[in-house]
Amino acid sequence: MFMENKQFKWVSALTPIVPKCVFFLLLTGLFPISVQAQNVSKYYTSLLQEENTLYFILPQDGFHNKERNSQFEYDITYSTKMDSVTLNFSYYDKEEADFDGIELKFQDKRVSNSLDRIFVEAEKKQWHYRYTTRLSLKDIEHFFATAKSPQIILNKANKTIELFVKPKKWEKQRLIINKILKLIRLNQNK
Repeated sequence: MFMENKQFKWVSALTPIVPKCVFFLLLTGLFPISVQAQNVSKYYTSLLQEENTLYFILPQDGFHNKERNSQFEYDITYSTKMDSVTLNFSYYDKEEADFDGIELKFQDKRVSNSLDRIFVEAEKKQWHYRYTTRLSLKDIEHFFATAKSPQIILNKANKTIELFVKPKKWEKQRLIINKILKLIRLNQNK
């Protein structure tokens, strides 16, 4: 004779509800917690040198100008013997553009600096511009601590190109980079 196992009967009754519960939990805010808890080691690399550690935050994208259909991709290099970071970026645009300054606009703050052009290349139907600049570590930390999506503005004389990032993309990016920056600070304070 076959005996029914009453202990597991309730599990089969809940099976159709479980996917809905997981979906609900993701929508109610647990997703950012899981992003914050993830392993960030795939987003940066470090190199221990004689008197310092060199950190390289791998390229990040998401900033763009919809009207121009242009894209902005950046990476960050930081040496623990410095109080500033090197921000390198690629800017892709169908139109010719030459910049001499960058501005980070977040909260009620604006941080700006001059740019040095590394190269310009023609790639298929667009231009690829590569620039570098140095910004203070504190300004970069404040930039990535900002919850509201910031702007990046590229300048040349009276011409500006504003770059925006979608809120969801920014939230994920800032949590990852903020965690890397905290990790760097904690390793400096040993």
